[in-house]
Amino acid sequence: MQFMKNIVCLFFLLLACFCGTAQQNIQTDRPDQTENTALVPKGRFQFESGVKHEQASADELEVELPEFLARYGLSKRVELRLQGQFMYEKADRETFGLHELHAGAKIKILSEKNGFPAVSLMGQLQIPGIEAGSFQTHHAAPEVRVLLRNTLSKKVDLGYNAGVRWDANTMQASYSYTFSPNIKLSDQLHAFVESFGDFPVSRHGHQWADGGMALRLGSDLQLDFSLGMELTKTEGYHHFFESVGVSFRI
Repeated sequence: MQFMKNIVCLFFLLLACFCGTAQQNIQTDRPDQTENTALVPKGRFQFESGVKHEQASADELEVELPEFLARYGLSKRVELRLQGQFMYEKADRETFGLHELHAGAKIKILSEKNGFPAVSLMGQLQIPGIEAGSFQTHHAAPEVRVLLRNTLSKKVDLGYNAGVRWDANTMQASYSYTFSPNIKLSDQLHAFVESFGDFPVSRHGHQWADGGMALRLGSDLQLDFSLGMELTKTEGYHHFFESVGVSFRI
């Protein structure tokens, strides 16, 4: 898509302009699929948003315009979260509107110490009946994840999650994992590679690999870029996606 190519070019232009001046402060849950153990500081608001194109088959595509996550630091150990996406889907017909909306919280359990990982717990609930058209769901479906992170060196840390999520139509469970080494290229620029997957109880699972970069512009602003590909096949096709995003904190 020409639109996505233009966005990626803009990202790398900003990367060249700002790479020497940013400071590391803001910590986000994007662009990877691994949720960070870190919370938004008490009394601060953080907004993370992006545009994501996913090719589901040769003739079917999905574009999230945008995907978003709003986070508020309620205390030193609790943040509130509202997450969702507006989606354009082109298959047998075209559909655009709210695709999903989740409300929940992240709770800090343990700080990293003596080789033991930092641990947080994230829980959220999908809100049914408010989606657009064919995206409509019927049940309030929960998701729970355990979030962990280890610092391996001054340049590398490892984030990993394990969780379970219920389908908002069938209420069948799907188990998931993420595994994401993060590499500090400079004080401003980070890169990641990642493996993630989900395993529904009633059908075959999906395995993915992705990677990307995040660039911090000052203490409260971040740009990111990522791309990924399904290693398994869905209906004989390897899904793939590209995403660019921006996050800020006030």
